[in-house]
Order: sequence, then C-alpha cells, then structure tokens
Amino acid sequence: MKRTLLLMLVALMLGVAGCATTSQPEAANPDPWEKYNRKVFRFNKALDDAILKPVAKAYQAVTPDFVEKGVTNLYSNLFDISSALNNLLQGKPRMAGSDAARFVINSTLGVLGLFDVASKTGLTKHQEDFGQTLAVWGVKSGPYLMLPFIGPSTLRDAPALAVDYLAYPVAYVDHDLTRWELTGMYYIDQRSYLLYAEEAIGTEFYDPYAVLRDAYLERRAILIADGEGIGNEDEDDEMIRELEELDDIDE
Repeated sequence: MKRTLLLMLVALMLGVAGCATTSQPEAANPDPWEKYNRKVFRFNKALDDAILKPVAKAYQAVTPDFVEKGVTNLYSNLFDISSALNNLLQGKPRMAGSDAARFVINSTLGVLGLFDVASKTGLTKHQEDFGQTLAVWGVKSGPYLMLPFIGPSTLRDAPALAVDYLAYPVAYVDHDLTRWELTGMYYIDQRSYLLYAEEAIGTEFYDPYAVLRDAYLERRAILIADGEGIGNEDEDDEMIRELEELDDIDE
C-alpha cells in the first residue's frame, strides 16, 4: 500500500504533472538513451530549483487556498476538451460524452471552470491525450525520452504533444502576451500543487532519476489501461493524506 502511494505521488512530481506523456515501454530496456536523459533531467531540475519552484512557493504563500483551487479547476476544465476528443478517437463515446458534459457544466454552472460542479453530479474526470490514443491504436512507445523544459516522454508520445496542443484553448488566444501569461500561470499552479506531494514523501532519493522514471512509466501504463484513481485531483489529495498518516505510524 505504502509503496503504491509513493509511486503514484512521485509520478505526479515529474515535469509539470503530466503535461508531458509517457507509456509503459514494450522493450526490455525502456531507457537506452539514459546518458542523454540524465543530462536533460539535471538541466530540468536546475531550472526548477532556480525558477519554477521558488515562484511556486511564493504563489502558494500569498494565494488563499480557495483561489488556488479555483485556478487549478479552471485549467483542469480546459483539458477536458482534449480528453473528450481523445476518448472519441479511442472509440469510447460514453467517456467522451462525459468529458464534454463536464466541460459544459463547469464552464457554465462552475463559472468558467473555477468550480468543479460536474464532479459533484457524478461525472468522473478522465485524463486522455493523443499519446494514449496512439497506444490504443497499437503504436509502440519506443524508448523513454526526457524533454528539455517539459519533462518525461517517449519516442511515440513526444510528437503527440503537438496534437494535444491543437486542442488546448489557450493556444488560440490572439494576444501573445496574454497567451504566454496564461501558460505560465498554468505551470506555476501545477508546480504549486506538487509542493504538497514533495512535503508528504520528501525529495531525497538514492537515485531520483530512476525512481521518478519508473514511477512515471507505471502511471502512464495505468492511464492507458484506464485505471481508476489516476488524474482525479480529489483522490490525489486523499493519497497524500493517506501517505502522511502512514509516515506518522512509522514514526
């Protein structure tokens, strides 16, 4: 139980919590480009330590919890569009309809997505992207790949990011500065959310690169298989609380 929670929480800590995509590799060695990937990992970590993490801490310190939650909900609502389209491409019309209904309900009754009204009506949130769609279509994942600035991916899923971007509403904001501000706010919000996971499990690992890689690949495999409990923010919060309780017991 404790190991499972640890892996799931660590998986959320890579990059910006799932903006990049990976999947369970079919090859015996999922990471043949490890030497290169480790260099990119160190670069990303240095960038995170120097810029993103301090900004996220400052944001968390000055922003009321209800505002943080509202911002997280807003961006989560936007990604329901991509999820609905990918569910449709994967031949899952019921899940696609659920995601589309979530977007409509949260964009109206939820005030542009600031409030997750849809979840209270029983509409489950899904996380589907084009990388998962390619996996459903039978495309092999290929080697694990760490992308600069973005984080973990695979040879299959890295190009799929471009397709997912086409379904991201912020990409169509005409004003360049506003578009970059909205994108930057998303990354800050996601990094702020991950601070809670870091506090719960710590960040000191014998080999953080290997731990995070394996956890991320495991999480992606569950997502592709439509595993329950992944991508649901309330359940992620519950996992963090459970892990904290386990840590208290161990002490």
